[in-house]
Amino acid sequence: MLSAILAEDFVAQKLIQAGWMILAKNFRYIGCELDIVAKKKNTLIIVEVKYRRNSHGMQYAAAWDSLLPPNKRKALWRGANIFLCKTRVPCHTVRFDLAVVLDKKAKEPNDGANFSLNYFVDVLARG
Repeated sequence: MLSAILAEDFVAQKLIQAGWMILAKNFRYIGCELDIVAKKKNTLIIVEVKYRRNSHGMQYAAAWDSLLPPNKRKALWRGANIFLCKTRVPCHTVRFDLAVVLDKKAKEPNDGANFSLNYFVDVLARG
């Protein structure tokens, strides 16, 4: 659990460094959770963060769709709609991204120093 939280913080920091403003982390509503919601200009991104403990997780990073089964995709759409209705954040584009964080230290969780990031843009538009 701690490693998943560190992974979300790691991704949020990368987004901030790229000029994104974090609007919410772990936004929850009945039946859905959004790991990170961020905005830059008129684009809102919903980022699903997946943490994998070792390099064996790389196979999942290559096949991102296996990390987002249909029920998770529906929950992301529902969560995004609820977030937008509740916050009324102005935006022209909503995008769904997937961040797969790999921990290069295979056995023990760490402080994030050994994390690597595989980032997939607009994954729900692909399939």
